[in-house]
Amino acid sequence: MNTTKPDWYEQAKGGLGQANFTEPMKQEVSRKIFERQPERKKSGKWVVAAVTAFAICIAAFLLINPARTIDEPPAPAGTLTTPDINSPNPLPTESNPPTETQPPIAEEQVKLAYEDPRGSLGTLGNYPVELDRIEATRIPKSSVIVKRVIEVDELGNYFLYVKNKNDTQLYAGMEIVSAGLGSSPTDDIYEIGIVGDLTYLNDVQITKSNLFGRFHLRIYGVCGANCVTNNWIHFEEDVPGVPISDIRLNAHAQEVDLDEDGTPELVSTESSTIAKVQVYKTFNDQVKFVDLNIALQAEHPNSVQYDGNSRTFTAIFADRSVSYQYKKGEDILERVDPIEKDQNRLIVGGTYDGNDSIQLNVDGTKIDASWVKDPLKKFGIYLPADIRTVKFEDGYEYKSTVGDAIIQLREANEGNLPTLRKEKDLESYSDYVGTEFWGDEQNIRYDYFLYEHDSDNRTYIAVRCSTDDIGKLRPLLLAVISNIRYASE
Repeated sequence: MNTTKPDWYEQAKGGLGQANFTEPMKQEVSRKIFERQPERKKSGKWVVAAVTAFAICIAAFLLINPARTIDEPPAPAGTLTTPDINSPNPLPTESNPPTETQPPIAEEQVKLAYEDPRGSLGTLGNYPVELDRIEATRIPKSSVIVKRVIEVDELGNYFLYVKNKNDTQLYAGMEIVSAGLGSSPTDDIYEIGIVGDLTYLNDVQITKSNLFGRFHLRIYGVCGANCVTNNWIHFEEDVPGVPISDIRLNAHAQEVDLDEDGTPELVSTESSTIAKVQVYKTFNDQVKFVDLNIALQAEHPNSVQYDGNSRTFTAIFADRSVSYQYKKGEDILERVDPIEKDQNRLIVGGTYDGNDSIQLNVDGTKIDASWVKDPLKKFGIYLPADIRTVKFEDGYEYKSTVGDAIIQLREANEGNLPTLRKEKDLESYSDYVGTEFWGDEQNIRYDYFLYEHDSDNRTYIAVRCSTDDIGKLRPLLLAVISNIRYASE
């Protein structure tokens, strides 16, 4: 047997310390073990097992002790090594928690990309609109139970009904006449569709509409505490007299000329856990829409709200709000400063105190005016000599005897408002609602104001004036409406 021991043997006797266990060392160990095996070994399994076990022990020992540099002298055999106190083991690295998603930086302008609802509703989310074309069906009037009849000027009678006495689902239908308007009715009606719940029978309204620049009748109904329906119907020459519905919206709706191109768009607003807004408009007679929550990066849990008085869309984030308005003539939203709630109020208002006359201040001139109570409403106004009362079958209006101007008090129901837009000459007033232009030359102007005496007593004031007379008559008209009074008796 070879009794000569290699240099590394002395090192290994006291532990290899932090020296490397090299390939020559492993081979020498294997040779020594092989030479010392007893004669009874018949198989190489014991050899392989022993070599493997020894190698594992050596490798494990080396892994426990960090390697030193080759030049470092080994510790003497049997000597206990002391850790270097000047080189402590590194502490675990702290990981920073993920940062919360920050709200997007508000852009000065947002270019709107309108989508085709037929291709987008399924991919972008659930929206409250239906755009399939539905022609009204003819049914026997005797098959329904009529609950209310609404007469629409020059457009016939419309019925609100249920299908049986236990039904609470409310339907709308149109009376069919035998030979055009004014002729005797037939025994059938055209069924238009569901308009809400029977509980809200008296809330149903049918009004004229110019949505998308085309004449419609808009049927508005209520189906619950935060549930409304809107159905726009029109008539076509191909099917004369048959109501046709091609847009229905189960959300609150406002018809507004947002981009001031003369054609009203449809603003849809929803409010549940968050506020949502979509805008619908037509391109080459095709209805398209844009989701403003997506466009303004204000999706859940953020919100978008629409203010009809200022035509402003406000994206609401956790730390701030950002307001936008349509750029005139373009599908672009421009950032605007928040609208102050305390704008100048035109209407002084108040409760009628019994005074039969006051003096109006018209551009610094005092003009005598006498009290007139509207017989059909809980409000009255002071009229100068140049404005007189005109009585109609369904109400009163107050007409100027000089030039072309009229003042009307109307029910404070947003569903009865026409399509309005804000005009710069009146937008400084917080109680100004908007303006509508009439006539082939758009030379008749209706300015709408809202007076709220309290939450239960409100009225719209419509001021009609020819654009030719507005310069000389407006100061007087505004002075009259600013002194409206609440008079319950």
